[in-house]
Amino acid sequence: MKALQLISSILRTAIPVLIMVLMMCTPGFALSGDKTTGDQRIESAVHDELQNNKGEPVYVVVLLEESPAAKATRTLAKNQQAVKDVQRSVLQKLSLDEFAVVHIYDNFASMTGYVNQAGLAKLAADLHVRSVGLDVGGHGHLSVSVPFIGADQVHTELTQGYTGKGITVAVLDTGVDSDHPDLSDNIVAGSYTFLNGSSGPGAEDDHGHGTNVAGIITSKGIVAHPGVAPDANILPIKVSDENNRFEYSSDVAAAVDYVVTHQADYRNLCVINMSLGTDRKFSECPCDNVNITWLQNLKASLDAARDADITIFASTGNQGLTNEISAPACLSAVAAVVAVYDQNLGREPDSGTYNSRFGSSWPSTYDAETYPDLITIFSNRSGRNELAAPGRSIIAPGYGGGISNYTGTSQASAHCAGVAALMNEKAELLGISMSPAQIVQTMKDTGRPTIDPAMTLPNPIRVDALAAVKAIIQPYADTSIIFEDNFETGTIDTAKWPLVNHATVDSVGISEPSGYYSLRLNGHQSGGDSVVSRAIDLSSYSHVTLTYWYQQSGDGESPDDGDDLVIEYDSGSGWVELERQFGSGPDMATFVKRSIDLPAESLHTGFRLRIRSIDSADLTEVYDDWFVDDVELRSTTTDGRLWDLNILVCGAESDNELEDIQQKLQATREFDTVDILNIRNETPSLSDLQAYDAVMVFSNWDYEDSTVLGNVMADYVDSGGGVVCVLFEVAGSDNNRIMQGRWNSEQYYAISRGSIKYGPRATLGTVHNPGHQIMQGVSSFDGGSESFRPQTFVVMPGAVRIADWSDGRPLVVTKMIGSIRRVDLGFYPVSSDVNSNFWDSSSDGVLLMVNALKWVARADSETLMPLPEFSETFSDSALTRGYWFEAPANFRITGLRVPDESSNGRQNVEVVIFDNQTPPPNHPATTNAFVSLARFIDEPCGNILSVNITVSTGDIIGILGAAGTSTMHNSYGPGDFISNIGGHSVTLKRMGMQLNLYENQARNLWQESDSMIGRVEMWYIVD
Repeated sequence: MKALQLISSILRTAIPVLIMVLMMCTPGFALSGDKTTGDQRIESAVHDELQNNKGEPVYVVVLLEESPAAKATRTLAKNQQAVKDVQRSVLQKLSLDEFAVVHIYDNFASMTGYVNQAGLAKLAADLHVRSVGLDVGGHGHLSVSVPFIGADQVHTELTQGYTGKGITVAVLDTGVDSDHPDLSDNIVAGSYTFLNGSSGPGAEDDHGHGTNVAGIITSKGIVAHPGVAPDANILPIKVSDENNRFEYSSDVAAAVDYVVTHQADYRNLCVINMSLGTDRKFSECPCDNVNITWLQNLKASLDAARDADITIFASTGNQGLTNEISAPACLSAVAAVVAVYDQNLGREPDSGTYNSRFGSSWPSTYDAETYPDLITIFSNRSGRNELAAPGRSIIAPGYGGGISNYTGTSQASAHCAGVAALMNEKAELLGISMSPAQIVQTMKDTGRPTIDPAMTLPNPIRVDALAAVKAIIQPYADTSIIFEDNFETGTIDTAKWPLVNHATVDSVGISEPSGYYSLRLNGHQSGGDSVVSRAIDLSSYSHVTLTYWYQQSGDGESPDDGDDLVIEYDSGSGWVELERQFGSGPDMATFVKRSIDLPAESLHTGFRLRIRSIDSADLTEVYDDWFVDDVELRSTTTDGRLWDLNILVCGAESDNELEDIQQKLQATREFDTVDILNIRNETPSLSDLQAYDAVMVFSNWDYEDSTVLGNVMADYVDSGGGVVCVLFEVAGSDNNRIMQGRWNSEQYYAISRGSIKYGPRATLGTVHNPGHQIMQGVSSFDGGSESFRPQTFVVMPGAVRIADWSDGRPLVVTKMIGSIRRVDLGFYPVSSDVNSNFWDSSSDGVLLMVNALKWVARADSETLMPLPEFSETFSDSALTRGYWFEAPANFRITGLRVPDESSNGRQNVEVVIFDNQTPPPNHPATTNAFVSLARFIDEPCGNILSVNITVSTGDIIGILGAAGTSTMHNSYGPGDFISNIGGHSVTLKRMGMQLNLYENQARNLWQESDSMIGRVEMWYIVD
C-alpha cells in the first residue's frame, strides 16, 4: 500500500473543501450506499461491496470520459497527453485515503484502484467519470494480454483498423488444431511436419502448445478471446511431438528452410514464431560464433530467413537463468523474447514454486509480488534481451476446440509475432518495405521499459502494439528521393549503373556508412575505373542535391598526385565536372559525406551521373583505391540543402573515441556535417567555432589550454552558438579537464562542478519533463558497468533538470544564457562499441546527444508568437490573467515564458485546452470544461520553459501566466490583440481566473472582451 500511496501522491494535489460542498449539492448523488438514489454511473455492486466491507476500501475500475470529437483528430502523443490529463483531473480531487491508484493506463482513459465511501462520492460527482465498477479476479489470458499491449486498439481505434489481414505467420511448434473455430479460417494450405528426422504434409496438434501459441497470434474470438492479429494467416509447421519436444535441431532448421523455400507461395509470409528452445543454453549472446556444427546449421537456416525479409521471434526459455538462454533465441537473426506479467496477480504461483507447479525444468522459485511489466522469475535472460510480452497464464484457443491456459516465454514470443503481423499489414498498405531489423527496432523504440529484479542488461522492452503500428509512417525522406544506391550487395546494380568500366563492389572499405559494401574504383591499368548512371529525368525539379560518401585508401600503393576521384554529370553535350577529390591527400580511416547542390542547367531529362577514378601517375598500379557509398539524388528545399546543421565535436580524447561519436552522429543523418577536433592538441578560435551551428565539448585528458578554451566557448555562446557539454567537462574537478576562463567565472555551466562518480551500473531514472524535445524518442539509457556520472545532485541557479539518472543524479540539464540555450549531459559520450564498460550503444545515448545538439542549435526553427506591447503590471494576492485563442492551423507549442517585466524573479505558467472546442464563457460565468496540458510553477523568469504540445486546427487553447508567489504580478498589453501563427491570423482574447496560479491549478476560467490581456510568450513550430 505504501507504494500505491507514493504513486498516488505524485499524481494529485490537495482539493479545497468547496469541491466537496459542490458534490453534495449534485442532483441524484447520495453520500450513503443507497442504490435507488445513487448516481447511475456507479454500479450497484460497488455499493454492496462497500457495505459488506463495512466501509473498508474496495477495488474498482474507473472508466473516464473524453470528448469524442477532439479525440478523433489527435496524434498518438496528443492522445496520450490528453488521457494523462483527464486522469490527473480526476485524481487531484481525491486524497490518498479516498482512492489508492493501482493502474494508470497510457492509451485509453481508465484507471483502477482502491476506493472508500468518500472517494466514491467524489467519483460520482466528477463529470469526467463515465462509470465505476468492481474488477473480477482470475489469471491473465487474451482478454487481458491483448489490451495490455494495445493490440485491441490497433484493431478498432485507428482510422484504418489493422488486424493482420493479408499477412502470413509461420508457427513452428507442436502443430495447430486445424478444426478449431477460432483458427480454421486462418490456416493456409501447405502445413508440414519435421519430426524425429522425418517429414511430410500436415501439422495437426497432439499436445496443445502450438494451438495456444497460434491462437495468441490470430484467434478469431469465437471460443476464446480475439488474438493479437485476428485476421493474420497461419502456416502451421510441426516440429515438436505430443510431449512438446523436438529431438533434433536439424528438424527445426529444415522447417525454417521449408518456409523460406515456399515463401513465394503465400501472400506476405514475413513472420516466423518459434516458441521453442534447445536443452543447451548459451551465455555467449549472440551465439553466432559458437563453433558447434548443429548450432551453425541452425544459424544458417535462420540467416536465410532473415535475408528473405522474414522477422523471427523465439522464446528464451523458462529455467529462470539470468545469464543464459536457449537457441535459437541466442542467434542474431532472431528477436529474443522474455515474459512479463500483464497485471497484479499477487504471489505467483499462488502456492509452491514454478518447479512444483510445472515440472522439473522450471526453477524452484516464485515471485512474491507481481505487477505489470515485471519480468517473470522463470524467464531466461542474457545479453540478447530484446523484447518482452505477457507470458503468465495466457488463455487462448486449445487443442480439441476449446480453450487452454499456458505460461511461459513461448506465449510472450507469440504476442510479438502477432504485433509484427499488424506492423507488416500497415507497412504494406503504405507501400513501405520494412526489414526484420526495422520491425524489431521499431518495437524497441516504441515499447515500454520493464522491471527486472535480477538486473540483467540490456533491459528488454515490452512491446506496445498501438505505438509500434502508429510509428509506421511514410518517411519524409522517401518522398523526395529521386535516385539512390547504398551498394547493399556485392555486385553492381546494372539497372542503376548500366555502364561499368572495371569498377567493383566489395567490403574492402573501412567502416562503410551503411551495410558492408561500397563501390570500389581502384585505378585500372586502362587509366581508371568508372560507373555511369541510367538517364534520370530531373526536368520537373527546381532544386536537387547530390550526396555521396567517399574514402581514400590503398592496398600497397595509395592514390598519389593525379590519382583523383571525379564526380560529373552529362549536360547533353558533354561531361561537366561537379567535384573532385585529390589523390595527393592522406589515406582515410573513415568515410566522409559530401553534398552538392546541382546547377540549374543540369536539371534536364537526360541527366546522368558519372563517378570515376583517374590513374595518371603509373598505369601499372592497380591499388589506387577510392570507395564511394550511399549515393543519393534528392529534391531539396529552396536553398538547395537537405540537412542544414553543421556540428563540431571537441574532445580531449584519443582519436578512435572521437571517431566513435562522429560515426554515430553521422549515422543518424540528422546533420549536414559532423567534424571532430582533438582539443588535447589544438584550441579552436571563435571564427573556427562560428562555422558550426552547435558544438559538443567533452574531456578525458587535459585540454591544450583550458582557460583560452573557456573564453572562446563563452564568446561563441554570446555570439548565438549552441554548446552541449558532456563528461568529464561536466561536473569535473580537474582544472585542466574542465573549461576555465569566462566559462568558469561567469558560470556558463548547468551542473554543479565537483567530482565524478562511476559504478555501479545506473540507467535512465526520473524524467522531469517528458515533453522536452531532448527527450523525444528516448525510452532507455544504460550507462554500462562504469556509468560515469556527476557525484553531485546539484544544478546551478537558473538551470532546469530535464532527466535524472536512476540514482537521482542529473543526466540532462538545460540553462539559458540570455536567450541562448545550453545543455549539460551528465554522461561520458564514448560508447560500449569502444569499451564494453561505457554506455550501452543499444540504448539511447546517441539520441540524447542528437536531440541536445538540435535543441541548442534551434534546429526546429521555432517562432515567437507576437504579443501586444507591454502597458502595465498589475499586482494582486489572488488573481491570474492570460489569453485564449482558436488555433488557425496545426502547430506545436515548444516554449513558454512570462516576461520579467515585473522584476519579480519567478514565473508560473499553465496551458489548457477547452473541451468540445468551446471557449470560456463571458465573465462572471466560469467554466472547468478544460484539460491542463502543461503547468510550471516557481521557475526562473529568464528561462524559456520547454514543452512539446501538439495543437490541431480549431483547438481552443488558453494560456495563463504571472510572476510571483504570495502576490501575482501580471504584465498586461492591450487586447483583443490580432496576432499570427505561421502566417495565419489569430485573435488573442483576455482570459483570467480569480486565483493565485502559484498556489492553485487552473479552474473557474472566464473571458472578457476589449480589455488588457496577460502577456505570456509562446514559441511554436508549424509542422
